[in-house]
Amino acid sequence: MKFLFIILSIVCMLNADKLTFSSGKNNILHKISSEILKKAYSNIGMETKFIYGDFEESLTLSNSGLIDGEIARLKKLNEKYTELLLIPVAINYMDAVAFGKDRSIYISKWEDLKNYDVGIVEGTKCIEDGTSCLITSVYKNFDELFKALDTHKVDIIVTPKISGRYIIYQKKYKDIHIISPSLEHVKMYHFLHKKNKALLPKITKALKNMEKHGELKYIRSSYLKKLEK
Repeated sequence: MKFLFIILSIVCMLNADKLTFSSGKNNILHKISSEILKKAYSNIGMETKFIYGDFEESLTLSNSGLIDGEIARLKKLNEKYTELLLIPVAINYMDAVAFGKDRSIYISKWEDLKNYDVGIVEGTKCIEDGTSCLITSVYKNFDELFKALDTHKVDIIVTPKISGRYIIYQKKYKDIHIISPSLEHVKMYHFLHKKNKALLPKITKALKNMEKHGELKYIRSSYLKKLEK
C-alpha cells in the first residue's frame, strides 16, 4: 500500500492540472460513471484522470486527499470516510445479485445465503452490509472473486449485476449464472475530497443539468450497447 501511495503521488504531480478520481478496478459501473464525470467536468472547464485499484484501497486514497475524490459510491459512504463530500445527484445505480454454478440453487433474499459459502469483494459497501450476518470469503477484486467461484472455493458470490455480467463476458465463463433477483437496488453518487469543496456547487449544477436533459441515462445505455457488439 505504501508503494501505491508513492506511485500515485508521482502520477498526481505529473497531472497537477487534472482532477484525479479513483474507484474499484474491472468494475463496469465505475467505468460508466467515469464517462459521466469526464463530460460533467468538461462542462465546467476541467480535465479529469481516472485510476482503478482495489476497492478498499481506493477509498483510503480518496479519503486521504492524495487524490481528488471517489468516482461513484453509495450515499452513506461519508459516514465512515468523513473527508469525502457527497455530490447530491445520483449518477448511476446498481443491483446486487447472486451468481453461482449450480442452477438448482435459487436465492430470493439476503437471508437465503446463510446455508452457503459466500464470496464478496472487499469495499463493495452495499454487499458488505447485506452479508454482514454471514461468514464470507472476502476478495480484493472481481477477477479474484469470480475465479474463486469458478474453482469451487465458494458456492455463491454476490456482485453488482452489470459488473458480474461483464466479467463473465470478458473472461468467457460458460457455467456461471445469475441465481437471484435483485437483492438490493441502490443509487451511486460522486464524492469530492474536502480540499475541493469550492467545486461542489459547480459540479452539482453540471450533473443536475445532465440529468435534466437525459445525458446520464444516455451515457449509461450507450456504454452498455458497446459491450454487446
